[in-house]
Amino acid sequence: MNTLRRLALLLLGLGLVTSWGYAESSDYGEALRKGDLKALKKYVEMDPDGINGHRWGAPLLVQAADAGQPKSVAWLLEQGADVNAKDSDGFTALHTAAERDHLEVMKLLLKHKADVDARSGRDETPLHQCRSAQAVNILVKAGADLDALARGRRTPLIWAAQNGHSEAARAMVAAGAKLNLQDDYQCTALHRAIWAKDKPLVEALLKKRAKTSLRNKEGLTAMGYAKKGGDKEMIALLKKYKAH
Repeated sequence: MNTLRRLALLLLGLGLVTSWGYAESSDYGEALRKGDLKALKKYVEMDPDGINGHRWGAPLLVQAADAGQPKSVAWLLEQGADVNAKDSDGFTALHTAAERDHLEVMKLLLKHKADVDARSGRDETPLHQCRSAQAVNILVKAGADLDALARGRRTPLIWAAQNGHSEAARAMVAAGAKLNLQDDYQCTALHRAIWAKDKPLVEALLKKRAKTSLRNKEGLTAMGYAKKGGDKEMIALLKKYKAH
């Protein structure tokens, strides 16, 4: 989730701004955070666009998923909220719940037939958003594509590796993600993990026999990338697995 989108949702959740263009109390944000269905119903009734109305570029269901309140999410779904509705960046409630590690909300959305491989405006799936092993496992169990390509030819594994989401990345490795796919810079997950100095992930990849000989656009192998970064411990780890 980009910074502007997060700020918009934060301001809205605090009740400081609304799509109607005027300040109001914090009741709206409290309704989302606490699962106050009476207050939430009032705000839905106020919205001329109804249950699927957008506020600051985000459907109410996406905001409820971001707040992590299963009661709010369940009520909205029961009232007919579109489980696959997207915000202005193309993210669904499932993307948002996965990013925020709201596991119960994820399960609830999937129970209501949320698209496990829904694409954002940058072609990211909910799996690209995961930070934890639990979130990864929930999506994998629901049939998520472990190797879906987002913008820049980044798989969920490559994305997690480059962004330091080590636990999620290792869960993807354990679940059978393809290890040797290359992004548009021809970097593999191993390249990205090395640059992120993520030794647990690097070792997990090496134990699963990730190729160390593949070169990126700079012509660097995994070892070359480690040497470029000057990480002696990483170099030693690669040597342990016979990388050159």
